[in-house]
Amino acid sequence: MPFQASRERRLFHPLYVYAGIADGVFSCGGKIVLADIKTGDPDSAAAHLQTAAYEAPWNLAHPELRVDERWAIQLTPGRRTPYRVLNYTAREDAWMDFPKWSACLSVYNEQPPRRKKLAC
Repeated sequence: MPFQASRERRLFHPLYVYAGIADGVFSCGGKIVLADIKTGDPDSAAAHLQTAAYEAPWNLAHPELRVDERWAIQLTPGRRTPYRVLNYTAREDAWMDFPKWSACLSVYNEQPPRRKKLAC
């Protein structure tokens, strides 16, 4: 069965228990690309971590269609080229993106119980 591009794809990770919506997953040059579209600065939004968070549940659900590249596409209206593509998998430390995301998720999940205790 040929690969079908997907837009606004809901994703859920059963082990880490989080969900998100990937802006797009498509084929480009024979590679499966997961893309997130940004209107602001992707680096300020930690898009490298966000795309890693989306990649993990996608790969679990589609082991035969694993993501090859993670991109942020920054929209920049008014410029000659109205977009900029950042390939996060091309970075030397890309392998650290999911562990960093996992650490952020752990800290986030720890906070509600701590806030409740401090409020008493």
